[in-house]
Amino acid sequence: MKSKKINLPTKKQIKDFWKYKVVEIKKDVFDSVEYIDSADFCFACGLVSSGTERAHILARSAGGSDMVDNLHLLCGACHKASEMLDGVEYFDWIKERSHVDSFLDMAYKVDYKFFRSFLSDAENEKQNGGFDVFSKSFRDEFNKYRRIEMKAEDIISKIESKKSNYCLQH
Repeated sequence: MKSKKINLPTKKQIKDFWKYKVVEIKKDVFDSVEYIDSADFCFACGLVSSGTERAHILARSAGGSDMVDNLHLLCGACHKASEMLDGVEYFDWIKERSHVDSFLDMAYKVDYKFFRSFLSDAENEKQNGGFDVFSKSFRDEFNKYRRIEMKAEDIISKIESKKSNYCLQH
């Protein structure tokens, strides 16, 4: 059986269609349209991706089209996390999805023990005035490392060293 070739819109077409709406929906993540144009950002978590994926807002199997208004650019972790969502539920999820959610999805794949302790440690640090993994500055720092395309293990190591340095300085 011959597979049907699907002509999806380009990533640029998707970004151009959605960037103003994404900046409005995710004000705490994307400062401006120029900022979202500056890299290959995931629309949901705001992390730089080594290759965002075209993700259907309403799945084809549920009657969704391959048109630009039904596609978002998501990192692999967010694309996987969004697969069972559509409609209002999807847009509620995208509004709430953060870099921490995506980071934890990635950390889970690398080191389960680290994954289990990371969130509670992060919450304790924030409450005690220390390293704030939930902050925009943390996400921006994480994105700097992602732009040079390190392996997940290297990123975790860099973040842990930043955490140690930050805690020593404060």
